[in-house]
Amino acid sequence: KKKEKEVNIDQNKIKTLTTLILKALLKNRVNRVHWIELLEKPSKITSDSTFNKFLEKSFKDWLGSEEKNSPYEDNNTFPSKVIELLCSSVFLEAKLYHAQWIEIVDRRSCELQLDNSKWTSDDIDNIRKYAKADLQLWEKAFRHMDNIPSEVESDAKKMETTSDEFSRIFEYCLRCSLWFRHESPMQPRLFSLLGHTCTTLSKHKQLFSIMLCKFLSNNLQRIHDLLVSSSSSSSSSSSTELKQSVASLDNVVQEYKQFSESINRLRQMQRYLVDQDLPATLKVLVEESSKWEHQSFVQVEKHYEKDLGIFAKHKSSVELVLRLQQSVAFNDIWGNFTDKYKTFHLPEAPFSIFERVFEESKREWDHYRE
Repeated sequence: KKKEKEVNIDQNKIKTLTTLILKALLKNRVNRVHWIELLEKPSKITSDSTFNKFLEKSFKDWLGSEEKNSPYEDNNTFPSKVIELLCSSVFLEAKLYHAQWIEIVDRRSCELQLDNSKWTSDDIDNIRKYAKADLQLWEKAFRHMDNIPSEVESDAKKMETTSDEFSRIFEYCLRCSLWFRHESPMQPRLFSLLGHTCTTLSKHKQLFSIMLCKFLSNNLQRIHDLLVSSSSSSSSSSSTELKQSVASLDNVVQEYKQFSESINRLRQMQRYLVDQDLPATLKVLVEESSKWEHQSFVQVEKHYEKDLGIFAKHKSSVELVLRLQQSVAFNDIWGNFTDKYKTFHLPEAPFSIFERVFEESKREWDHYRE
């Protein structure tokens, strides 16, 4: 019994020591070079099966564990770990561990997709330097990484669906911004996808939904920056075409911003307008504008162009009223004159009462300030 106890103690010491050694080897990238050598040839240390089991467990724990639960100081992301192993010529010879690598990579494949935020510049640079697409493990990794959407062709008959697809492509490309800035096997395809999307959309203005216009008004500069970051690999003719395409997109965005600003001003002005002032179409515009996400911007803009043009003629008056809207005194003055004029039988022209009230209120306000 005493001997058995001593043997158990010795085995526990060996297990503890082995665990500590493997943990030290996994501490950082420099140390892991030696750990990877053990994966390829564990007999360098011992042929003991217990050590092999511990080594196998360390591999599964290191590659398979979630970052937030990782016990290792060098807490790399999953994509970084995968690429680190693939960049090692020694690991490519560690055939005993390839099946386990494939099993873990298949299980966590979503984390390898290009638009995953876990990718780093170093990962992409290492792919450029070391990738060998004809090798099974690299081919497997590339297959999981490649979630690049297909190019979308214009289809005016399916405006809503097509516009949504364009939005999704733009969003995808923005999530892949790191891949645009670093040379890699993926960069040409990403650049082609984004370039094709911009060029196609610029030629078909009717495909701009309100939602797409909103998205581009917030993100067009970032999209432009992606194209610029990749333009060094494109021909001068395609680069010129892309600049023209982005300029066309920007023209639509500026139109949308002006249209949107007009609606916002009109909405803010409602408290200063009487019912007779607003044409029926503009009443609908204010009430329905929040429900237009999927409608064609061009069609909506054209439908309200005439009435918004009339409203635009009063821009200077509107801007002055909105600048003074926080003034209690001004609002009291405005309210008094509104009560006076809304009972008058004035010509039924849009904003006729508004202009009368504005003239009187401004005169009274100027006098009040003196």
